[in-house]
Amino acid sequence: ALLTRLADALPHIDAILPMAAANDAPIELNPLLSARAIFLNTTKHVLASPVSLQEAIIYTEMARLLCPGGDLQAHPIVSGVAATTSPLVFDSESAAMVVHFARAGCPFFTCSAPLVGAASPVTLAGSLVLENAEVLFTLVLAQAARRGTPVVYWVSPILIDMRTARPSVGQVEQLLLNFAVRQLADHYQLPCGAPLI
Repeated sequence: ALLTRLADALPHIDAILPMAAANDAPIELNPLLSARAIFLNTTKHVLASPVSLQEAIIYTEMARLLCPGGDLQAHPIVSGVAATTSPLVFDSESAAMVVHFARAGCPFFTCSAPLVGAASPVTLAGSLVLENAEVLFTLVLAQAARRGTPVVYWVSPILIDMRTARPSVGQVEQLLLNFAVRQLADHYQLPCGAPLI
């Protein structure tokens, strides 16, 4: 709740992501209490990144209670995220979350986050092709669930140091991938999101 209030007060923050979990409560209540803490402490858009369909349902049902008329399509106060697993795997739970958010009328963020050189090709071009395929699959699934679902082309590739197999942030290759992703999103006429580092 305190982290959400802080982000709510910062003028350059437009959306709130879950930043902590209610680990002081029983595990089965964690998703409910976490969503409650976010919705009760911000007036900004909530970007839910649930780990299960049950948690996605909690976010959309709470949002329905808070938006005028319960219409999330007319008043999208929450967006959903579900990640693919590189290379080219979408487990049934993640796919169900995409369908749920789309049918609820929520905007949706794709999320392809391959480990470049481990779970994706080592070349930047190969990784870009993989990311694009995963994003397009997610987009098609969301549109099949509800035509016209707003989708954000969002990727977060993770480069690894080939000697240590540890994540390597802030590399030039990361920026090159993100600039290429921006060009792909522009080609598809989709809003884009990608980390700067």
